[in-house]
Amino acid sequence: MQLRELTAAANAVAATRSRKQKIATLAACLARMDPEEIQTGASYLMGLLPGGPVGLGPAAVSGLGGVEAASTSVLELNEVQGAVDKLREVSGQGATRRRQHLLAALLRRAVGEEQDFLRRLLLGELRQGALEGLLIEAIALAADIPTAAIGRAVMLAGNAAAVARAALTEGAAGGAAAGSATCTSGRAIRPGASSC
Repeated sequence: MQLRELTAAANAVAATRSRKQKIATLAACLARMDPEEIQTGASYLMGLLPGGPVGLGPAAVSGLGGVEAASTSVLELNEVQGAVDKLREVSGQGATRRRQHLLAALLRRAVGEEQDFLRRLLLGELRQGALEGLLIEAIALAADIPTAAIGRAVMLAGNAAAVARAALTEGAAGGAAAGSATCTSGRAIRPGASSC
């Protein structure tokens, strides 16, 4: 899936107050993703960066505000996540400058709306209204699995994006397995999960 498709879905979710429309938009977006994109895409839709922060603060990211946008959208989700992972790997003296250089290269390949999305995602400021509860309902709709089953799997797994991938690629059995596979002795589960 191209980043522009996910960005358009995120913008559509942010633009409506209708919970039903948000869920339908998220479900349609999830359903179009290739299996290897689902976990990354689901995380992005929730405003989460897989793997955590990349080591660039607001000043460093804002300093790249003048990067010229691409005229054509070409970025794929896994390509974006690969670039983000490279940012995270940079360390040592001058790391911030090197990260900025890598981020600028990524932003130059993004159109304007994608640039805005990426900046907000990197800073944890993506507020498009796709909270985990909505995503759980969207996963259920896209995978044709009862919402309660997806909700339970997410409580056990602690990771809605992983459950999304399992449910959308393997159906109900995969969604349930994603939750129970991570339910091990000594691991905390979310409130509301009665047992493993």
